[in-house]
Amino acid sequence: MSASNDDYPITGIVKPVSPPPSSPIPLRYEIDEWSQKPENKPQVDLFLLALDQFQKLTVYDQLSYFQVCGIHGLPLVPWGENLRGATPNEGYCNHNSTLFPTWHRPYVLLFEQRIHEIMLDIAKEYPKSEREKYQKAAETWRLPYWDWAELKSRPGQHKPIYDIPLLVKPPTVIVLGPEGPVKLDPNPLARFLIPEFNDKGEREKFGQLGYYSVNGFIDGKGIPYAFNIATSTSRYLPEYNQNDASIKQKWVDGYVDDNAVTKALNGPGDPGDPPYSLREWVWRIFHTKTYDKFATTLVNVDGQPVYQNIMSLEGVHNSIHDRTGGPNGHMAWVPVAAFDPIFWLHHANVDRLFAIWQTLFPDAWFSDRSQQLIQNGNFYLPPLTKPSPETKLHPFRAEGSEYHTSNSIRDWFRFGYSYPELQPWLDKYKTGGHFDERKYRHDVQLQIKKLYAPVQVYYRKYTPVLAPPTTEEDNELTLDDYIAEITYNRYELNGGEPYRIYIFVGPKEDQGSDSSNWAHSKVLVGTLYTFSNPTGALGPEDGRCGNCVRQSTNKALSRVQIPLIHGLIKRLEKKDPKLGSYKPEVVVGYLREHLHWAAARASGTEIPLKDLPSLRVAVLAGKATHSFAGPGMSRYEDYHVEHGITKDREGGYAVPE
Repeated sequence: MSASNDDYPITGIVKPVSPPPSSPIPLRYEIDEWSQKPENKPQVDLFLLALDQFQKLTVYDQLSYFQVCGIHGLPLVPWGENLRGATPNEGYCNHNSTLFPTWHRPYVLLFEQRIHEIMLDIAKEYPKSEREKYQKAAETWRLPYWDWAELKSRPGQHKPIYDIPLLVKPPTVIVLGPEGPVKLDPNPLARFLIPEFNDKGEREKFGQLGYYSVNGFIDGKGIPYAFNIATSTSRYLPEYNQNDASIKQKWVDGYVDDNAVTKALNGPGDPGDPPYSLREWVWRIFHTKTYDKFATTLVNVDGQPVYQNIMSLEGVHNSIHDRTGGPNGHMAWVPVAAFDPIFWLHHANVDRLFAIWQTLFPDAWFSDRSQQLIQNGNFYLPPLTKPSPETKLHPFRAEGSEYHTSNSIRDWFRFGYSYPELQPWLDKYKTGGHFDERKYRHDVQLQIKKLYAPVQVYYRKYTPVLAPPTTEEDNELTLDDYIAEITYNRYELNGGEPYRIYIFVGPKEDQGSDSSNWAHSKVLVGTLYTFSNPTGALGPEDGRCGNCVRQSTNKALSRVQIPLIHGLIKRLEKKDPKLGSYKPEVVVGYLREHLHWAAARASGTEIPLKDLPSLRVAVLAGKATHSFAGPGMSRYEDYHVEHGITKDREGGYAVPE
């Protein structure tokens, strides 16, 4: 085994330069924008070559792709430290925790460092005439991110769509290596192959790696998720069937259906249109002003509605895992998600959204004890821990023997990277020769508004039915806003088996009776995915680990909000006779009759709502004011619960007695 991680500090790719805003540092770029520019080809080639070499390192090397990915969940072994798991059947990763964004920051840095080290070694091998160019490309490279909420132009599409990165799609790629063109099969961004072979020359499976073996799971209905027989990662595998040789072989060899990913990202209807808008969700998270509500889906035990817009970073993150992996893909399952290479592009974007939010709210942090929420434990934290900003982020060490903490990673600049929206060193942010923080923050607002607030164009388009008509001279529009707030226990199903909650607005018959097709229902307005750890399936023979029982007993609750306005716009557009206007009394009456919710397992099998007794769906009504001019953000105000919409319904919210 390689040197332990106390000999491998996570510092980022840094050089001895002055910190921003005094001096520029390299950027992590959006992967499509970066990879499609001809001048970036040396970096792209080096990145793919390095990732390919990284993936081919033996799984028994601590600094291999396999072991770095395994930190997130399986195989549930310590990474470079003598540590016995503090919570049974939990990996190091922090989910449903205020540590969610901070723990994943050094994790992405670790991955970026390893790729960079390999890139530098490869760059040295190019012919002398080309070497300097490739060495410079390696030095300035940073891990690209996948902005899944940015609409992309694609050939054959009449309008921009949400889509996976172009560089991820081809099953094989040809790059220019030190000795000439090289075909990488598979494309290391498309999938990861186990690099080990047995004595017969056969590729080993995830479940055949001894101490580092990865288990499969069985859900509460007996449906297997046979990740242990896989030799490769997958997206949108068909449901496992022991008796179907063709399907079983796909589980062994790996199977990727990226068209299914694109379809899931866009949802029902025309791509990029209401009612299924990732932009809306991202836009709203930048209006969540406290760290605890921004960072995590976790809520306090009482689970009462919060009477405000509180979209969380973790909530939208969970949804992307679901939509990218599909029911049977690695990305949708916490214990194996990080093995899919797209995980790292996704989490680079999660870190970017975190950094942008930090810029908008520089004083917001969880130093306040009221924002330190009890969590249920993981590999290094026991159950009922209340994390603080000084909680150690195992297994990630800083220089020396100290572990990173949320405070130590709060400033991303010191780790040698930033993002296109966050360049405080630019001259345009100076007033009188000095950095002007107000000017900088306003420009950041303007940039994210251009990316994620075009949804306001729809609001202007629909103003004749939503509100008094606006003109081009009007700078603001105030609308009634409706949000479905869903409170749930992510450990309620079989001790942590992940599940989905679907929210529909429209006639019940249009929802459809086949739960496996609910994701494509024409009245779907959004989904919640718990992205919980199937610890029951990983535990003792009775399928329940001690921690799962404690989690259920503790009734740890989570919360996600889903905007309803797009679904209502769609019904108005279709001239639904039951929704004659957008007047509050009409909308509330319509939602009382035509707001529906349902639950399903990862496999798509329906879950009776009575099996989720902690589930509570409430409808919040308030005012949303949108600014059409300048960097102005929206205002979400004056929310209250419309009790009559969901009370007396299974899973509906009732007023506490």
